[in-house]
Amino acid sequence: MFANRFSTQQVNAVRAIVTWTIRAIAIILLATGAYLSLKRLVLGLGNNFDLRLIFQTWQGIGEEQSMYRGIAMMMVGGTLAGLSRVLAAWIIAMPPTGCPRCGYAVTLPDGTAPTERCPECGLPLDA
Repeated sequence: MFANRFSTQQVNAVRAIVTWTIRAIAIILLATGAYLSLKRLVLGLGNNFDLRLIFQTWQGIGEEQSMYRGIAMMMVGGTLAGLSRVLAAWIIAMPPTGCPRCGYAVTLPDGTAPTERCPECGLPLDA
């Protein structure tokens, strides 16, 4: 398993790369979605600033699809941007290095616990 082979610092470095990759994808989706939606809005407003023409102009030639694709892309991009840290933590798990309750380092280098209870908080440590 990935988390057992690397130190906490290495896992955090990989998590940072994953987080920024997710954020870069989110920015691309937000920018493309904004372009597609605003393009439709500007083309519709170019016809005497009649807002109902935004949805009536260019119907049937594929142009109406770009606005809805753009809105969907912005929604997905916004969700990815908001959840990038959570997604990175979910994708790259942190190795278990201490007590689950307080984080006190109770494991030996071989991964075993020297005592049955955490010396810091008293939580029973199961194998």
